[in-house]
Amino acid sequence: MMIQQQTPAASSRIDGNNPGWRVTSGAQQHCGPPSEAPVTDPASLDMSAGLALSKSSVATGSANLAPSCSAPSSAVERAKIRNKTAQSRFRARQKARSETLEAMLLLTTTELRQMQSKQEPLEKRIHMLEMLVNANSATSSPAPPPSSRQGAYDVCSVHGFETEPDPMLRLMSDNPSMQTTLNSGYPQLTCNELKHMDLTELARLYSAYVHQLGIYLVEASETNNQQVCNQLDQLAVETGSLLICMALSNPKAFKAMQSTRLDKEHFEEVLQPDSFYTGMLIATDLSVNQTNDILWIRRLFYRKLGQLARHRKALLSRMTQSQVDTCHASEKLSGLTDWGKCLHQNGLDEYRTWLQFALCLMRGIYTPRQTAISWVYAYPTMYKGNKLVDALAALNSEPTTQQLMDDTSLSDTENAVNWEHVVAYTHTVTPENVHHHISFTSYFAVHARYSKQR
Repeated sequence: MMIQQQTPAASSRIDGNNPGWRVTSGAQQHCGPPSEAPVTDPASLDMSAGLALSKSSVATGSANLAPSCSAPSSAVERAKIRNKTAQSRFRARQKARSETLEAMLLLTTTELRQMQSKQEPLEKRIHMLEMLVNANSATSSPAPPPSSRQGAYDVCSVHGFETEPDPMLRLMSDNPSMQTTLNSGYPQLTCNELKHMDLTELARLYSAYVHQLGIYLVEASETNNQQVCNQLDQLAVETGSLLICMALSNPKAFKAMQSTRLDKEHFEEVLQPDSFYTGMLIATDLSVNQTNDILWIRRLFYRKLGQLARHRKALLSRMTQSQVDTCHASEKLSGLTDWGKCLHQNGLDEYRTWLQFALCLMRGIYTPRQTAISWVYAYPTMYKGNKLVDALAALNSEPTTQQLMDDTSLSDTENAVNWEHVVAYTHTVTPENVHHHISFTSYFAVHARYSKQR
């Protein structure tokens, strides 16, 4: 016999008309023995139809739920879906983190560049101040040199110059003395008086000029005062003239100054590394046109030195052969005298070439402010122009010094003619344009073409 479980909401009763049936929530169930068949009557047929309809509704509901139950039935497939969802979320987090880091890197890089741009002028100023501190101990004036009057042209002619190589020295033709602003007590100084100064006196005088140039540079960079800038330019031009007079009248002491520390009582020889000149190039901040002019003059300069070196070698070779062929002592002495004069002239030509090269840099290519920066940067030593241009050449992949000196693609005559254009270029510098860069490239292009046409 079937046991019917009833819910609280359901009600059941025994059908009085049919003792073998139990009525439950509007439906009838047969409760009698299995062998007993229910009596068929219209009421029972209606209830059977209702029961069949109820079963059909349940089946339809199950069919409607089938699509919603399409989720994977196995645990492996559910795990795959969870993993895929987790990976997708991880990639999204990684992408967001990467974008955040890139934005932070860009911001940091921008801030670093801004700080570097602010750091450069500060480093220049610090270096200038350091140079001033080093020069403070060398500002005393030299002792009065012996009074002797000798014009600049007399000193220049000794070195083979037909005229004064510097525009400021040409002004000394009428007045044989030069104005020395910082030589307190002796405002007028002749080349012959410089000739009799020793290394200590020359070092003190030069140190005083560099010290004052450093003061003007600091003031000009801080205030940009036009009056200070003019004083800086004027003093830089005067310092250049002083150095040229030293090189002409006292070459031995001037050469010693170029390789020693000038702030010591006992002078010490100093050799500056290549990095020293690289830093100086950064400090002077050359323009593209200035760089091109310097590199061009450098090529012509070393080719000229190569021409003079080959000429000197040929002189020595012929002199040796002449001494072998000559037997008489008096003839040998006479021959040696002649060869000695030729070698002396060759040496003068070489020294004059060096001075003309320095003039091109100091007067034509560089501005007075740039030369002042170079002197202050190099103190307590003096920079060498050839080392400076060699450092610039290395940065621009130019031929080496020896390669240019050994270059025989041009004849010695062509090298000599090209150098004469350089000499003529130095004569275009005047007191009026000495404060500006004078383009050597433009000058050479015009005058070299004119020479070929002639």
